[in-house]
Amino acid sequence: MSDPVWALPGSVESSGIDGPYLVGGQCGACALKLYPQAPVCPACWSKDVAPARLSRRGTLYTYTVVYAGRSGWQTPYALGYVDLDDGVRVCAPLDFADGETPKIGGVVELTAGPLRTDEKGVTHLSHRFRQVAQGVIS
Repeated sequence: MSDPVWALPGSVESSGIDGPYLVGGQCGACALKLYPQAPVCPACWSKDVAPARLSRRGTLYTYTVVYAGRSGWQTPYALGYVDLDDGVRVCAPLDFADGETPKIGGVVELTAGPLRTDEKGVTHLSHRFRQVAQGVIS
């Protein structure tokens, strides 16, 4: 079995005490933030796009549950769109306790974990989001 690898290399980093964070991009011309980082801003077409640390918290916009996944993916799993506090919408797997239902409009925070295991036994890691209990700050 090999060491795990990131599904999108360079898109998630750890700040130690704060946990993982997404590395997206921010346009130097119009200030748009985006994920993942792109070589050209999709709003103004500027090539002045630099790496930017994105918010770890957001609101669950919508989600679906996948029952028939690709090879190497454990099913069922929830996949959702999250509107980050800094205005970026990202798609990611969702981590919820057994029997818990994701709440559209609920507060979620970034975490990281396994996405899939390939045919060589390599685990691919990904950014994920988990629901935050109301009134709890982590």
